[in-house]
Amino acid sequence: MKTRIYSIFTTMVAAALLTAAANAQSLEESVTVEGKYRPEIIKADRLPILPATATLTPPESSLDYDRKGVFANFAPDALPMPSTGWRTSRKYNRSKGYLDLRLGSWLNSSLSAGVAAVDNADTRLGIALQHNSTSLWQAWTGKQGQPDADKRFRYDETINAALSHRFHSACVLSADVRYHLGYFNYYGTTAAPSGESRVKAPTQTINDIYAGADWTAKASDALTYSVNANARHFAYREGERETAVNAGAGLRHSLSSSSGLEAELLYSGVVNDIASNVNRVKLTPAYTLARDGMSLRIGMELALVNGDRTRFRMAPDVKMTVNAGIAAISAAVGGGTSLRTLAWMHNMDYYSNPYAGCTRAAYSPIDARAGVQLNPAGKWTFGIHGTWKTTLDESLGGFYQAYLNGETIPEKALPSRLHGVSVEVNAGYDFCKELKIHGNATWQPQHGTVGVLNGFDRPRFTADLSAESHPIEKLGLALSYRLRACRQLVKGNISRLDLSADYSISDRISVGAEFNNLLNRHEEMLPGLALEGFNAAAGVQIIF
Repeated sequence: MKTRIYSIFTTMVAAALLTAAANAQSLEESVTVEGKYRPEIIKADRLPILPATATLTPPESSLDYDRKGVFANFAPDALPMPSTGWRTSRKYNRSKGYLDLRLGSWLNSSLSAGVAAVDNADTRLGIALQHNSTSLWQAWTGKQGQPDADKRFRYDETINAALSHRFHSACVLSADVRYHLGYFNYYGTTAAPSGESRVKAPTQTINDIYAGADWTAKASDALTYSVNANARHFAYREGERETAVNAGAGLRHSLSSSSGLEAELLYSGVVNDIASNVNRVKLTPAYTLARDGMSLRIGMELALVNGDRTRFRMAPDVKMTVNAGIAAISAAVGGGTSLRTLAWMHNMDYYSNPYAGCTRAAYSPIDARAGVQLNPAGKWTFGIHGTWKTTLDESLGGFYQAYLNGETIPEKALPSRLHGVSVEVNAGYDFCKELKIHGNATWQPQHGTVGVLNGFDRPRFTADLSAESHPIEKLGLALSYRLRACRQLVKGNISRLDLSADYSISDRISVGAEFNNLLNRHEEMLPGLALEGFNAAAGVQIIF
């Protein structure tokens, strides 16, 4: 099937908001299979836009291959597309931009907007804005004899611009810049000055600036090279500040149409105004092979890390996926070093300690994973994956609100070395074009030094279940249930039942509503970090 290079603004905005430079992608216009189908209209994609009820997203494994091992006859895209018998035609809305406005309980509000300032065959320039705020919810009213807590407020603003330009010689220059401003209070505090009946929670300001660029070019038909650099400055008004710089270069030499040699050299440096600075130089040579139904990578990661002392780190980098008819089999042995910076801590926990005290280079000598996915691109799917991982010098969070509340976290509960297993099972079924369900569950033993880092609360069991329905063409309904159970560092489980609906008034205007925490659970995500109960929001999305 003939392919064409599409300049898709929606892909660029999604990638820009994720701080990745937008690169031109080759997409097939449609995928044809037998059976009835309903065309899927893909509009401007956006990050989750509701003011976040805090979630603990597990850090991604260093094994960056496709977890489900899906092989299909369409090129990768930032917008997921299930290849099923009833959803096999893609129609792109080549709009100039989008606007999404929502307002919810507790004065939760959000505004997402994006525009393609330039969009032609060679050049794309997109600008995106993101606003989230909340200001009326009160964590708790306080027990008898204790003062009332202050109301939570949080104002979070981000502006992002991304540029991609393709030169006549098939060279691509990509660049993006982002400024993120956060202003919030530590609303969970329960200690008040003597004689006062209400807590005045301390406030905090975050300034987060990022800029990066990437140049990819062909030196010859067989040799491709790339050069990239980025910098990020992350600073608290009351607390530490850090500047992280990355610079790298990569080479790929094609031995044949299906195999090649590649290597990447990367320097990373983090300067902290209080903690020890950390520098890392990493080299990742590899041999790659890709044939029908099979891909293979054999490589290593060699790193020199300089922090409180100089260390040499080495880890394997071996990945393989095989499409064996109804089954997609994947296996990998990886590892390596990753920096645990102030910004990383904030990404894991918005209310993390602004005085982290150190920047670490977490080292995983082994991160092994294997699994099988049955019928990965069909009407039903089932998969099971297992992981064994060992990590040294891991950072498990500052739990700043617990500190403000006068709570103490036992040192034995915060080990710097972890080793453990993870078993993941997923299943899904498309009953018809009106209903599909999907579920994912993990079992990860957690006790002291036993475990893999799956969030600072370290749950033993997690589950994510969802059901989507389109009772009529323009109406979409989604019901989801999430669970984090048997948590090591926080008492009680977290469970959430959410319902959302969206209705397309036209191809360019739609309305939606979300009803979160239908069970009205009042729980703590982390020590001292309370979550709100039932909440709702409604809004409108406009494509122009």
